[in-house]
Amino acid sequence: MNVVVSPLFEPEAVVASVAPHHRRFPAIEAGAEFVNEIIEISPEYQKAMLEFSEIDEALYFNEIDPGLLARRPISVIGSALFNAHPERGYVHTVQSFSRFLPVPAGEPIAMTGKFTSIEDHPRGWIMHGRFEFRRADGELCLVVSPSALMADPEKNKVAPVSKSDHPSTKEERFDALKKAGWRTVGEKTCTPERVVGYCGKTRNLIHTDPEYAKGFGFRAPITAGNQMVEWHLEAVRRAEIGVSFEGSVRLQRPVFWDDSLAVMRRDLEDVLEFAVVKSDGRVANSSVFKVVS
Repeated sequence: MNVVVSPLFEPEAVVASVAPHHRRFPAIEAGAEFVNEIIEISPEYQKAMLEFSEIDEALYFNEIDPGLLARRPISVIGSALFNAHPERGYVHTVQSFSRFLPVPAGEPIAMTGKFTSIEDHPRGWIMHGRFEFRRADGELCLVVSPSALMADPEKNKVAPVSKSDHPSTKEERFDALKKAGWRTVGEKTCTPERVVGYCGKTRNLIHTDPEYAKGFGFRAPITAGNQMVEWHLEAVRRAEIGVSFEGSVRLQRPVFWDDSLAVMRRDLEDVLEFAVVKSDGRVANSSVFKVVS
């Protein structure tokens, strides 16, 4: 299946400049540092990425969407991985945020980052990283800490199956969510055009190539983790949580490029919880956010 989307952005489309270096991307090892970059998010880029994610561009008005800054670490991690291990798949599993300051539209942002640890996993390795973003005056505005599965194709021939002996029905799952205090605040419809458009000219074909995705046990290409993170950040923005906040998005189940989903919210005493729920009532990804004073 060939999906034609315009524009398809290059991975380096947001990179205004790169610090001098001997090696563009680091080795896959704890402590390895990425080359410092200056990031610039153009209005055209932000508009297109938000449209692919079904987000109204007016939501961010004159600010840079923090999800688009958070997208860059995922891109450089992927480049480092595929340079060293082209046979491996790359599946985003967690994205944690500490947002301290908004970033005005058009302002260049300095990004630094490194791998913090690498762990064994039954399906490959788990990588953890930390990336800092600073405004032109040097102030720290955002910290992004991603985790990702670097999947070994020999261990991923078949997708994981549910361990439940008594699987619930769709109606029972949604009823349980409602009783637990969850309410629907939005809907998302994945399409090949939106998923491919958001990923752009990615090297991670698990999002764009059906045959490649099947090689890792998936029935179809899966939606990029950071695109789903965008949905959570949209919900946080609409909740008017404030300028400074922190939170973490856990990507628990694959979302395919033809899935329909509900975005749900639950308010607890001192935190907001969000969940993206598949049409069968299973939670695909969830998050917890709170205000930072």
